[in-house]
Amino acid sequence: MTIIEPQPGIMEIDLYVGGKSTLAGRVDVLKLSSNENPLGPPPCAITALTEAAWGTHLYPSTDHAALRLAIGEVWGLEPDRIICGVGSDEVLQFITQAFAGPGDEIIHTEHGFSLYPILTHMAGATPVRVPETDRLVSVDAILAAVTDRTRIVLLTNPGNPTGTILPDTELVRLADRLPPRVVLVIDAAYTEYADHYDGGAALATERPNVLMTRTFSKIFGLGGLRIGWGYGSKKLINVLNRLKQPFNLSVVQLAAAEAAVRDHQWVQSCAELNANQRARLIASLRQLGIETDASQTNFVLARFADSVEADIADAALQADGILVRRVAGYGFPEGLRITVGDAAATGRVIEALTKRKAQTWPSFTTVWPWSVLAWLLGPSPGRRNARGWWVKSRDLRGPRKPGIRCATWAFATWFMTPCKRPVAMRIWLFWLCRSASWGPWCGTSRRSWNPVPPWRMWDRSNGMSFRRWLDRTFRADVGLCRAVRQPLVPAGTRGRDWSCCHRQTVPVLGGHGCQCRRDAAGSPRFGSGCDQPRPPPDRLCHGGRCRWSAPGHW
Repeated sequence: MTIIEPQPGIMEIDLYVGGKSTLAGRVDVLKLSSNENPLGPPPCAITALTEAAWGTHLYPSTDHAALRLAIGEVWGLEPDRIICGVGSDEVLQFITQAFAGPGDEIIHTEHGFSLYPILTHMAGATPVRVPETDRLVSVDAILAAVTDRTRIVLLTNPGNPTGTILPDTELVRLADRLPPRVVLVIDAAYTEYADHYDGGAALATERPNVLMTRTFSKIFGLGGLRIGWGYGSKKLINVLNRLKQPFNLSVVQLAAAEAAVRDHQWVQSCAELNANQRARLIASLRQLGIETDASQTNFVLARFADSVEADIADAALQADGILVRRVAGYGFPEGLRITVGDAAATGRVIEALTKRKAQTWPSFTTVWPWSVLAWLLGPSPGRRNARGWWVKSRDLRGPRKPGIRCATWAFATWFMTPCKRPVAMRIWLFWLCRSASWGPWCGTSRRSWNPVPPWRMWDRSNGMSFRRWLDRTFRADVGLCRAVRQPLVPAGTRGRDWSCCHRQTVPVLGGHGCQCRRDAAGSPRFGSGCDQPRPPPDRLCHGGRCRWSAPGHW
């Protein structure tokens, strides 16, 4: 039986994943994951679309003459050098299919549009990814990657998801240094949001191997209609027109796009709103300690310390009904791409991240109450007197460590404050408990306590696991060294008045009438007068003293 095989490269395509648009259980979702215009399409485009709907029984024009004429008038371009497609994605597909194939190479940058490798594999060519420098396209890296097999260079400018822009001088240098057989494609979907930038129109007018692509999906708010266009030399456009389907754009698409591109006032108002809110969002992110570059688009790339912080920030935003774009697939596992919305949307994002920072990164106002509490409840070289009060004692074994106590709780305060570090907090808790068992910290001799250093706290070769040690520590009412170990009681003390002699090697001593004695080396041992057998190791003293309900019962 013959197995149908696809063309080479097809099965290497990774499916494109768009931004999320819904949240389970939320109706007030603020979608900031797809770089959409918060103001939507211009009213004139809606009117033109509605009127054109009455003519949907007729085929659209195949040459898109009216739309190309409107684009040429607005941007000062030659209509004969314009090609329209189903979004700029289709125009990019025309380029890759026309000029690349098996054995050829297509260059794209490290953080370029994720559609580029897909289009490259569709053409059967090999994608070549070149690095960027500080999230900015490196012309030198592109030129160094050019070989005899290179056919196309796909360049996003302004960048997505970086938001950075390559200066015009660097664009010219790249076009000058590329071989004439290599097509330079400038994907300029965010041109209208950039300052003093023509999207590469001048280069496309002057150079026969330069193509500029644009879209109506961003500032014109027509992403749902899928309309884009490209501009290049007549020879280049003539080749692409041979790949274009005759009726690739509908009558409603053409009518809405033509009306939108002529509405100069709408475009200007959208650009001004975006510039103001973008500056506000960037300033707030930087004030919160979140790194971000100066953006020339309608989005901002927020870069956190690591992917864990990005996950937490994303979860915090989703908890407030805000959807942003994770960009790990673009090489930023620590980043979130946040679309610039209107004033209310920007305020919601800032409020959510500010609230999250207050819970995640402790400030002095949130730390000092924990510091005071930690100091009051912390380890102290003392003991209980007859009334149960804590008092200082100079007869305790081991020196006092006030400096260590201060350092310990300063370190502890940072991790005890509500934060994002559950693993680090657990490590600290174990470290503190281990350290609390050291004699000099709690007034007990090192020799009698057989201490385990903190750097060996995970080592099970010491004969005591983490869970067993914590169980023994807390059940013996030693937790966090609050119950300070008392010195060994004199021999001959009996009954309810004596304390447990040794909580680690001998957790509980004797039964009714059992007495605590020392051997010649000063270590505790069971007295010969015990009338009850030695209890099992898991029977611990409660509250620091041995108790029983009746003679012979623990």
